[in-house]
Amino acid sequence: MNPIFIFSLPRSGSTLLQRSLMAHKGIASTSEPWLLLPQIYCLKNNGHLSDYSSLTPTKGINDLISNLPNKKDDYNESLRNFILDLYKKLSTENEIYFLDKTPRYYKIISEIEEIFPNAKFIFLFRSPEQIFASMLKTWSNNRFTPFLSSYNDLIEGNYKLSEGYENIRKNAIAIKYEDFVSNPIQELKSITDYLELDFDSN
Repeated sequence: MNPIFIFSLPRSGSTLLQRSLMAHKGIASTSEPWLLLPQIYCLKNNGHLSDYSSLTPTKGINDLISNLPNKKDDYNESLRNFILDLYKKLSTENEIYFLDKTPRYYKIISEIEEIFPNAKFIFLFRSPEQIFASMLKTWSNNRFTPFLSSYNDLIEGNYKLSEGYENIRKNAIAIKYEDFVSNPIQELKSITDYLELDFDSN
């Protein structure tokens, strides 16, 4: 089982791209797994809260890693096997790939690449003003007040997404949302070539 990760900002067209790729017989997927965000953030001192005081288990897990024979390599190997086992169970038709499209994976691009160095990475970029307009329309009924919770997606997100692509661009493919909606056949053909899959226009 080989994973594909879509990295994008929310409201960038990632669901449209995911559903288009799911039409290929070699690609399995499910809505939004969200699996790796809590797994990776449990090692961070900041960025998460819990009823059980998350800083204590963060220290404990990092101490556990320090006692493994090969430290972080052993931990990443076990985490990779755990995630791949779940992807495999979600792939019911012997698909070659499992596609993980999860909002805010842009926050952990380098960690995902470290855990899955042989994965395929699709970066989906969309004009920031169009993302902003879509967020306002979809999440806030065109009002600004409830929109404040997504501030980081627009400010931090654009930076992290671009930085992530620059760091692993040799092993990734970049797609522009505007190009995808105007010429989906050409863009999907580029992706299937990158994935080494036969392109089927159906």
